Amino acid sequence: MNQPDYLNTLIGEGTTVKGDLETQGQVRIDGDLIGSLKTNTQVIVSGSGRVKGNIQGRDIVIGGVIKGDIVATGRVELLSSGMLLGRVVAPSLTVEFGAVIDGLCRITPKIRDGGVVGFYDQGDYYSVQDKIAQPASRTETSEIWIPSS
Repeated sequence: MNQPDYLNTLIGEGTTVKGDLETQGQVRIDGDLIGSLKTNTQVIVSGSGRVKGNIQGRDIVIGGVIKGDIVATGRVELLSSGMLLGRVVAPSLTVEFGAVIDGLCRITPKIRDGGVVGFYDQGDYYSVQDKIAQPASRTETSEIWIPSS
């Protein structure tokens, strides 16, 4: 069961994890993650899940709140209950009615092909790989953090 397409990391509702995670399998977040996350497969942030940090993975499904940058080599799906406060780079983005995005979206097949992809921010162009390990500038300066209900 330790294959990459099987769920091997779960942050349960009511749990807070502080620190960076790197795994070779699926991740589901029902609780809080404060730190970056890197995986080679799917990330699911459920309606009760909250992430304050950057996420890198193949497919990312957002039903909760993410405050940070996202880089996906597959697709990003923002559900109607989802909120993203940060940047997205992916070959595919689906946004359901009612979802919230406050940030830059760069949808390009180059990320899938390993090409150079980056953001243009206040006159500076920088690569995603340079910035993914660092907190997004929005994360550093914004005080918005949605409490769980």
